[in-house]
Amino acid sequence: MIKNNQHYFDVSLNSPEPIWDEKFYPFLESIIEEREYKNILALEDYISKISSRLADKEIENLLNLLGKKGCEKSYFAFFLRTCDLSADELSNDKYYSLSERVRAARKSLIIYLKERGYQKTDKNSLQAYNDAQTAKRRSDDGEAKVIKLSGLILASEISDLDNKIAKINKSKGNFRIRDIKKYFEIKFNFSKKDKVPDCIFKIKNKIFILEAKHINGEGGAQNSSISELISILELKESNRDIHYIAFLDGCYMKYLAVSRPNKNGTKLEKQLYRIADSLRRNKNNYFVNTAGFIQFMQDLKIDFHIN
Repeated sequence: MIKNNQHYFDVSLNSPEPIWDEKFYPFLESIIEEREYKNILALEDYISKISSRLADKEIENLLNLLGKKGCEKSYFAFFLRTCDLSADELSNDKYYSLSERVRAARKSLIIYLKERGYQKTDKNSLQAYNDAQTAKRRSDDGEAKVIKLSGLILASEISDLDNKIAKINKSKGNFRIRDIKKYFEIKFNFSKKDKVPDCIFKIKNKIFILEAKHINGEGGAQNSSISELISILELKESNRDIHYIAFLDGCYMKYLAVSRPNKNGTKLEKQLYRIADSLRRNKNNYFVNTAGFIQFMQDLKIDFHIN
């Protein structure tokens, strides 16, 4: 039988994620393609041979090279970020004129050549870039993890969602957020206007909208992510068959597990208080980690006789 939402939160607190997670090991592998590396080398070879005059035509050629796949991973592209620029900004003609981009590139190049010389991007720096992107890739992996844990098969379209699950998209595919809101008459009045939750699944007449976050360590970004999950808990719909699930992956649940809820306490104590209070006030919503979600799905399937 389905238990109250505090039960599944307690299950989660009592079974936090392990500190080492095997599924993240593949992120140590390089994602740099040979073609990308060749483009980077061509870019840097051009920079090393560019004349001291830095003529407009030379800068234009540089921008064309900078726009090739992989060049955003070069030393020069990294340096551009210190100038509040990016490879895409300088090579993309959608927003700024060629003359504006040439002027900005020239100014940054003058500083780059003076301060950094002719740095070459090697395989080690590319691996470092790859490692730095793991947090971004965990988002997609988190969605895949939730889908696997649910034990449900993927739906092909909104009308096919019975006892199935799907990833929600912002503006493409068969599960666009605006189409879901219209089809199921869901408000989803989230504080962030462009926010799109991760997944939706439907068991009999009940609809579940899930947001997953992978959070390790403490800091400003982690605080923001936890606040976002708690905000999901605070959403309410007039249709009582619509539920929101906040899924916390990563070691952060361990930090919550050793804390005590206190409205005026430490950061973790305040967060724990907010979660417990939100669950109390919004009986339709759930806050879980892997263990809590597994237990929830098992009870849900038993309740509705789903294999």
